[in-house]
Amino acid sequence: MLKQEYAQHIAEMSQRVRCEEWAELEKNKEDFFETGNTWALSWLGHLTVLDAAMYHYTGKAEWLERVKECLGIFFSVQDELVQRYEDGSLPFIYKQEDGKPIEGPSKNPLEVLEENDTDPWHFQVVETIFSFTPVLRGLYIIGRDAFTQAEWNRLETLCYAEINHIFRDCEWGRHNRATLRAIALLLFARLFPQNASAARCLKLADMLFEDSLGNWSIEDATSYLGLWVNSIAEYTQYRGVWNFRIEQILSYYCHYYTAMLLPSGGLPEFGDTRFDSGTSTCLSLGAMELMAKRHNDGVLKYAIERQFRNMVKNRTMDNGVQYERGMTNAFVWADDSIQPEEPGLLSCEVLDELVGKKAVFRDGWREDSTYLLYNYRDVGPYGKLTRDYLQNTIPVHAEKPHHGHADEQSICALCSGGAVLLRDGGYRDSFTTNGHYRADFYHNRLVMRNGRMFRENGFLEYAENIGDYLPVRTEKLFFHQFAGAEVIKTRLYDDFHNADADRHIVYLKAANAFVVVDTVHPRAAQEMTTGVMYHAEHISPVEPGVYRVQEETAEGLMHFHRYKSALRAHAQQSLCIAFAGEGVSYSMEAQRRNYRQETALSCYTSRYYGADEYYSYVSLLIPETGETKQEIEAQRARALGIVHSLRTAHTRMGRSLTVQLKADGLEYTIGIQCDDGACIEDKNLRPTYSYEVGRASYGAFETDAKFLVSDGRTYGMIDGSRVDHRGKTLFSAYPNRCNQLDFVTVLQRAGTWGSYEDVLAGQPEH
Repeated sequence: MLKQEYAQHIAEMSQRVRCEEWAELEKNKEDFFETGNTWALSWLGHLTVLDAAMYHYTGKAEWLERVKECLGIFFSVQDELVQRYEDGSLPFIYKQEDGKPIEGPSKNPLEVLEENDTDPWHFQVVETIFSFTPVLRGLYIIGRDAFTQAEWNRLETLCYAEINHIFRDCEWGRHNRATLRAIALLLFARLFPQNASAARCLKLADMLFEDSLGNWSIEDATSYLGLWVNSIAEYTQYRGVWNFRIEQILSYYCHYYTAMLLPSGGLPEFGDTRFDSGTSTCLSLGAMELMAKRHNDGVLKYAIERQFRNMVKNRTMDNGVQYERGMTNAFVWADDSIQPEEPGLLSCEVLDELVGKKAVFRDGWREDSTYLLYNYRDVGPYGKLTRDYLQNTIPVHAEKPHHGHADEQSICALCSGGAVLLRDGGYRDSFTTNGHYRADFYHNRLVMRNGRMFRENGFLEYAENIGDYLPVRTEKLFFHQFAGAEVIKTRLYDDFHNADADRHIVYLKAANAFVVVDTVHPRAAQEMTTGVMYHAEHISPVEPGVYRVQEETAEGLMHFHRYKSALRAHAQQSLCIAFAGEGVSYSMEAQRRNYRQETALSCYTSRYYGADEYYSYVSLLIPETGETKQEIEAQRARALGIVHSLRTAHTRMGRSLTVQLKADGLEYTIGIQCDDGACIEDKNLRPTYSYEVGRASYGAFETDAKFLVSDGRTYGMIDGSRVDHRGKTLFSAYPNRCNQLDFVTVLQRAGTWGSYEDVLAGQPEH
């Protein structure tokens, strides 16, 4: 991918914005003067930097003239603002309070100036950190020499008015709004070093960045995290700061975005963001181009190319102008000499079990590849000062600090055959302090509630509440890739509901199907209502316990796109969801989600749990894809055949679970030891466990492993010492001489192996 592609797109966007927004210019200006709406001219700030980037690239005077035309509008608005203030004709600063008129800049919607500052030349004319910082960036790209002294003096007055308020409205911490403020201050200090406030701007910028440099962000949201990462990259370039701690963080997050790329080439949604959003794409591109250049990294260049071309081809921009936010950085920092290289891995963790806490399952990097994104990230044991500051300062009761959702152990996206089959719940319809789209019952996950249902008609009706975020803890127990299957197991610790919950996701690669197992384990004898939820716009029942989810509609995918793509002609694909479990009920309930009316599908129980009891739900997800109606109908018949073969069994109190099914000539067995302590014989011994105590039967298999999977030809296990099949030992760990706690006594006993796999017909070699 060459810079010329950026240039072509930026030039096109500049022309589009100029044609479309200019027609509303006078209306936007009057909106600002009448109401104080500082977002009214937001588009003008983004247009300015687009034109500045083109001038930097081409050197053509026409682009500089366009920049100055945009700046001239800002000048005229500021002039008129001052004049109207002095004439007493600014409606938005004359308000009623307790039935009495009040006056003055300290009581208007722009109440952000420092105390006793009534200078109208210090009023904002446009919102700063999202809308005017692009102007500062554009000036930095162009440089001082492109302007006369008179022009530069006028710019200094305008720019000071836009950054002055930050000293009063000074959000700090490891999140996007703090670093965005700092970038505005830093650019002002770099552009106008002789200004009387330059030194304090630089000082505050450094202070605001101090906690972010070389540290993890507290934000778990695709786009807001991108804002933070892009700001870190900008800071290093404007401030001339670089060290190995900054490098490792930027490298981490750039590869984090690479690992989770959707089959389309865009980015998935988690937290406060939108699915396959052009904004998310642009926000990640700048830092990725910077790191690709520093390391000559072809994999990052591949991810950049996929994202950019998807955005342009499918017109995924949420807003025709705001999406500049990282685009100009990518354009300026891009290196044409780097050759794209497809990543050398498919399914993987994204990128770890401490900070990222996600996993992707995929069978390729094609647009029609099968893909599932799983998120189990909790708040995390870091960034506490920032988290506490935000929760004690702004109304964020519904957020996992910050901009995160109650989406622990949720499926954020499932795609196959070029179709989007499951997706997250969206951002929000409007500003709200409740759990709108953020609460657990908006996500594809297990939801737990205390008590039992009474008159409720469905699970959502019982589970739905105001949606305040209730902290939980999560951890990964294992992620493993066998030849024929891939699996992740995570655990959620929920103190509020006094219960824990495990989720297994098993990807059966040859069958192109996912088995999802959710196991509830209350910590005491108690009543609980729990359910597994899936959401989509169109869900229909097929037969008891079996449902069909229609692929995401074009309108759903393009809801926020400024420019709608032409609809591709194709047959409607679908996802088969089948449930298994004892004593379960099902409900389909209307729910507003993703800015529209959707259906919440639940498989649930409302029951009494005995002490140390386990209960497991099993969901089978089978994509029904194809290029023609005939192919899709054949896949639907295939899916039903697999569903009809689905069998489950569990031992007493649910301590172990067997799942069996048949697909395409293969007979699958999945064995799960739900009780971690099932193999413990004596805590005073080492090893404390033994095969004799921990063994359980899973169909034709017997093992003490925590997990077993077989397709009838091969098998694999995790954390076990022995596997038998039809009475024949396939694998057995050697017994060792194990020192005991007194370091005198010795016990001869086999320890477990972390994992093992082999063909059923073969004998393993130790």
